[in-house]
Order: sequence, then C-alpha cells, then structure tokens
Amino acid sequence: MKPMAMLSSLISKHPGPHCLERERRSLVAPVLNSCLLQFTYLEHLDLSGNNFQYSPIPQIFEPPWALTVNDVQWISNLSSLQHHGMAGICLGETPSFFQVLNRFPSLLSFHLSQCGLNNSHLSWHPINSSFHGVRHLDLGQNDFPGTVPSMIQNMTSIRFLDLSFNLFITSSIHNSFGNLKNLSHLNIAANAFSGIENGGYVPNWLGMLGNHKHIHLSHNQLNGTVPESLGQLWNLETLDLSYDSLEGSICEVHSASLSKLKTLSIGSTVSGIKGILPRFSSNLNNLISGVLSERMGDMLPHLSSLILSNNLIKGSILNSLHRQDIEVVDQSSNNLSGVVPSTMGHLGSLTWLDLSNNNLSGELSLALKNCTSLRFLYVGGNALSGNVPKWIGDSFGYLRIPRLRGNKFNSSIPWQLC
Repeated sequence: MKPMAMLSSLISKHPGPHCLERERRSLVAPVLNSCLLQFTYLEHLDLSGNNFQYSPIPQIFEPPWALTVNDVQWISNLSSLQHHGMAGICLGETPSFFQVLNRFPSLLSFHLSQCGLNNSHLSWHPINSSFHGVRHLDLGQNDFPGTVPSMIQNMTSIRFLDLSFNLFITSSIHNSFGNLKNLSHLNIAANAFSGIENGGYVPNWLGMLGNHKHIHLSHNQLNGTVPESLGQLWNLETLDLSYDSLEGSICEVHSASLSKLKTLSIGSTVSGIKGILPRFSSNLNNLISGVLSERMGDMLPHLSSLILSNNLIKGSILNSLHRQDIEVVDQSSNNLSGVVPSTMGHLGSLTWLDLSNNNLSGELSLALKNCTSLRFLYVGGNALSGNVPKWIGDSFGYLRIPRLRGNKFNSSIPWQLC
C-alpha cells in the first residue's frame, strides 16, 4: 500500500458531521508501518480505535520522550492561549516553563504528565499569579518531591487535579487541598500522603466537598478509619482507597448518599493503577472488618466495580448485588462464609469474579451459568464441594483462567476445562 493511501485509510474512519450515521470501521494490521515517516508535512495523526494486534510501538513514538523541548519562550506569542497540552514531551531543561505560562491570564487547563518536571520548574514566586482561573491540571508521573507547591494550593477554581505517581511527602492533606472547594476530580495516588493532622485518617473535610466525582487516594500512607462523611458525596462516582492501611468497618452510613457510585475500591487488587510506583511506596493492605450491610447493593444502584480484597470482612456474600451492569466483583482474601448466592446469576455483564481465599462452602451455584461474559473466575482457597461443574467450560466462551484449586471438590477436572 502506498504511504498516501495508508494515510487516507487512517483518517477515513473519522466521519464528518455530514456522515455521522455511517458505520465507523477500524483497521486491523499486524504492524504500524514506518512509512508514516514519509509524511513530512503531517501535522495531526490519530490512530485511535484501530487494532494493531499488539505490535511493538515504532521507535519514533517510544518513551521516555519522542520530543525534547529546551526553549519555551515561543509560547509567549500565543497571547490568547487557554488550553496547553505537552504531555509526554521532555521539559526537564526548561526551568522557566511556568514563569512563561504565567503571562497568560486566560489559561484554563494544563496537560503536563510525563514531562520530567520537578521543583526547579516552580522555583519562581510571582506576586500575582494568573493561575487562579485554571480548572484542569495534570502533573501526573513527574518528579515533584516534598510538599504540594503553593502555586497549586492557590488554584481555587480548579476542578480536575492529577498529581499521581510523583514524590510528594506531606503530613497535611488538608493544608494542601483544603482551599480547592470546586474540585470534582482528585487523583493523588502513588505518593506518600499521610494526613497526620487528624491521626493519619482520610480527612473528614473531603466529605464536605459535594462536587467530588472521582477520588483516588490509593498507594499512599493513609491509616485509621474511612470517614462517614464520604457517604454524603452524592455526586461521587469513583472512590479508590486501595493499598493504604485503613481499618474499621464499612456500614450503611458510608453509602448513605452514594447513589451514583460506580467504582468502590478499598482492597489491594491492582485496579487501573499504571506506571512505576515511587521508591517509598510499600505494599500496604487495608484491614476493613465487620459485616457489610445487606442493603449495600441496593444503596449503590450504579455500582459497576466492587473491590474489597485483602481485608477482614466477614459474613456472607451480598445478595443485593444483582444488577446487569456490575462488571467486577473482588472480595478475595477476607473471612466470608456461606454459599455463593444464586443472585450472582443476574450479573450479566460480570467479567471478573474473585471470591478466592475465604471460607465459602457448598456447591457452585448453577445460576453462575448466566454470567456468560466472565473472563476471570477465581474461587480457589475455599471449602467448596461437590463435582467440578463441567458447565464452566460449556457456558463461558470468554473465560481465560478458572482458578478452582484448594477446595473440596470430589471429582476430576472435566475435559471441558482442559
């Protein structure tokens, strides 16, 4: 295929307004051809939505950076700049970067993840910062150490803040983010926040910020209990407190108003965290205990992921988890007992079910046959009995690895699972 023909096919899958009803198609190719380098005047390249069959990324796109910038003074000519994105571009040799950006009073968003930024880029202290109007700031996966810079603390209009995978070490989450009343997305995962100002707990004031939709505090050094005030975040869709040192119980008060919650992670299962953890991060486990309220499933009607692994939760598996849109249930490595409820069969969208390393007994419920989307089924390390169900192999066409060992099954593995 000629290079120009390839380019035409790459952009043809993005229909214009006049053909929105036309079916969108994607390319399938075993390799991303290096002939892209021949397009010397190419300004925009969008390869999203295609299937390159796990082929390696060409060297021109490979990390750590495909482009390094040593001089950012040219940005000064963009007098009406509102949105600035240089994610993945090395800015390590541009100490005046933020000083240049401060000249633009209309700036609304920064997208600066994986840029090699550190405190040297924030060493200047402007009397009048223009960043008070910034609404979106992504500084994830950089090299910022120590406390959160005052520049960020004074961005009182900010709604989206991502400082994940840095080297921040602070004992005061409140002092760092307490002034950011408009926050709806806070991601400080994989740092060393400890919140010692209130005994190491997840700060209560988080529950007072009603705009919050997404809170990611995983892989830090938080301890103590989960504050009941989080149950008042009626807009909350994602709550990730995994890989910390939390304890206590989860009761109805915690989910009182969380009717929009889609993802709840208070376990130690990797759930979307990508990249390399900071050198001071440790494999911490939460120690949530007690019995979950049987009404939890009904109180969280939009829940799609429930991750409570590696805690001390006891009682039975929730019968109230019976909606079609739940995709992930991980309650592994707890103290759960009883049988696998037949209501699990109502989870038609379930792709991941991990109930391993508990005290479950009885036979696997035949109702699980209805979970035809299952890719991962882990029930090992329990006391399940009866025959190994051959319908596991018959019903789950997408199943990759069923883990059944460590139970009390009294038959050999059916050929359907081999």
